[in-house]
Amino acid sequence: MFVRQPAMATPPRRRAPQPVCANCGERLRGPWCHACGQHAAGLHRSVTQVAIEWAQGVINFDQRARATLPDLVFRPARLTNAYLEGRRAPQMPPLRMFLVVVVMVFATGSLADVARKQRHATPMFSYVGLTPATGLGRPGVAFAALSPAQRAELHGQIDGFQTSAWIKARLHRAADRPKAYAEAFTRWSRQFAFMLLPIACGLLSLIFVRRRDVTVYDHLVFAMHSLSFQGALLALTELVAIIQSAPALLILGAGPVHLYAHLRGVYRTSVIGTLARLVVLSLGAAVAFLALILAALSAGLAEMG
Repeated sequence: MFVRQPAMATPPRRRAPQPVCANCGERLRGPWCHACGQHAAGLHRSVTQVAIEWAQGVINFDQRARATLPDLVFRPARLTNAYLEGRRAPQMPPLRMFLVVVVMVFATGSLADVARKQRHATPMFSYVGLTPATGLGRPGVAFAALSPAQRAELHGQIDGFQTSAWIKARLHRAADRPKAYAEAFTRWSRQFAFMLLPIACGLLSLIFVRRRDVTVYDHLVFAMHSLSFQGALLALTELVAIIQSAPALLILGAGPVHLYAHLRGVYRTSVIGTLARLVVLSLGAAVAFLALILAALSAGLAEMG
């Protein structure tokens, strides 16, 4: 007689451990971490996967640029209103666009300086002295190309300035090391350029101080879009100025026209109200721009100590 052995209980099937986010440790519920937003893809990817991600990023940037730039140039109010109303997916983020334009302005400025040097035109940092006989100004000469006599004349003019000994000492050092001073000025100019954004936002807050239907955030988005266009216009002017006898400064005339259309379309002001605010905003922006240039010049001189 066989004794029937009791059936062995089937051991419970173990569940595979739920993956966690490598960044914050939160348990993953899909391809993206719901806590920090990091993708759940493997930390080590093949070259092909990296190339595909790069191509997708370029295509996405290109699609957003094609959807954003025409509105920025021709319909700025529609672009800003769409962003403020939440229709943001097709657009380039305003801050990213502003940062790209800032880099573009300095890049085109450097390119224009190189072009001026090649055709022996007046460089950005130049010395315009006086002829002893007539006292009339002679053509600008790059500081780095000054002859010993011109450099001695420049030092003599610095000694004649009615200013402090501290400033005179640094002006003398800048005259002796023009390349180092130009690099310091450019570096400080890039840093101070970002101050244009809060300054513009502050000016808009002042001229619309009685408007309760707009917030500082609205002014900030408007400022990023407006400064992006004005910066791109300045970069275009620099490029056109490379061509000899080209009326490059006429391009800057589009700036006030664009700002008028942008202001009236976003803030829905009257013609007279828009023109009045345009004048105030333009004067404030000019003063702020001049102050930032002086600040960059001063910071560059301070580095000469």
